[in-house]
Amino acid sequence: MTAAVETSVLSVRDLRVDVAVPMGTLHAVRGIDLELARGETLCLVGESGCGKSLTALALMDLLPSKATRRASRLDFVGEDLTRASRRRMADLRGAGVAMIFQEPMTSLNPVLTIGAQLAAPYIRHGKGNRAAARDRALELLERVGVPGAATRLNQYPHELSGGLRQRVMIAMTLMCQPALIIADEPTTALDVTIQAQLLKLLADLRRDFDLALLLITHDLGLVARFADRVAVMYAGEIVEQAATADLFTKPAHPYTQALLECLPTGDADGTLGTIPGVVPSLLSEPSGCAFRDRCRHAVDGCGRAAIPLTDVANGDGVAHLNRCLLDLSP
Repeated sequence: MTAAVETSVLSVRDLRVDVAVPMGTLHAVRGIDLELARGETLCLVGESGCGKSLTALALMDLLPSKATRRASRLDFVGEDLTRASRRRMADLRGAGVAMIFQEPMTSLNPVLTIGAQLAAPYIRHGKGNRAAARDRALELLERVGVPGAATRLNQYPHELSGGLRQRVMIAMTLMCQPALIIADEPTTALDVTIQAQLLKLLADLRRDFDLALLLITHDLGLVARFADRVAVMYAGEIVEQAATADLFTKPAHPYTQALLECLPTGDADGTLGTIPGVVPSLLSEPSGCAFRDRCRHAVDGCGRAAIPLTDVANGDGVAHLNRCLLDLSP
C-alpha cells in the first residue's frame, strides 16, 4: 500500500460479507484489504457481480438485512468502525463518509424539492440552520456546474436530466465536507460525454476539497484517466492492486490481463477479447485461485491452497500486489 499512515482516511483489513440465501451462505466479499489517503483516488474495478457494490455498502454499514459484515480492521480517520454503534454510523454517514449511488433517480426522494434534500444532511449533522443550509446548497450547486442553481432548489428530481440529478447527488455529498466519498458507478446510464464531465468534476473536487475518493466502476477507460491506484476484484476478492500506470502497462494477474484485452484497441478488424467460462459459485469458499477455471495459464498448483497477495514491484517503493502463483508480468 502506498498511503502514508499519518494521512490515512480509510484502512481496511480482511473485510468479509456473507449473505444468507435459500441455498446456504454466499461468501460475496472475501478478505478485502484497502488503504486510502486524503487527496487520493482509488478505483475498485471488476465485472458485474464481483462484490464491488457490496464492499461499498459494507463500508457504509448499509448492507441488506440478510448480509453480515466482518473485518479485523475497519478504521476511518483512526476510529474503529467495527465497534461503532448504529447511531454512531448514522452520525458518520453524510458528515464523515458520503456516498454517490448508481442511479440518482432512485436515490433522490421524488416528493421533496432539491433544496430540501440538500439541506437535510446539513441540518441533521448540526452544521447550521435552514438559511445557512440553503446558502451552502446554492454554493455547491453552482460549484458542480448546475445552471440556474437558485431555480433548481425549488424543483423536484423528475424535472432534472440524469446528468443534473447526478450533479445534485455530488453536491449533496459535499454539504457536510466529508473526508471520504464513495462513488458507486456514478456514471451509469449517462452518455459518454456526461460521464467524462462528471468524472472530471469529481477529480477536481477531490483536489479542491482534499478528499479521499473511492470510485467503483467497470469502465477501465475512465479508470486510466482519473485513478491514482486501482484494485481489481474477482469473485469477491482483490486479485491485483497497483498504481494506475503500472496496472495498465505491467498487469500481473491473468484476470487483469484478460480485462485489458477486452478493451477496444482500434485495430482494423475491430475484434474484442473475451473471457471464457463463468464466475465460480461463492456458496462455498473457492480453493486456491478462483479464476483458475477460466485462466489459460492455470497449472495444478492453482487449486491447492489459498494464494496470498504478493508484492511484485521492482524495488521502486510502490507496491504492486498480485494474487497469482505465476510471474506473468510483461
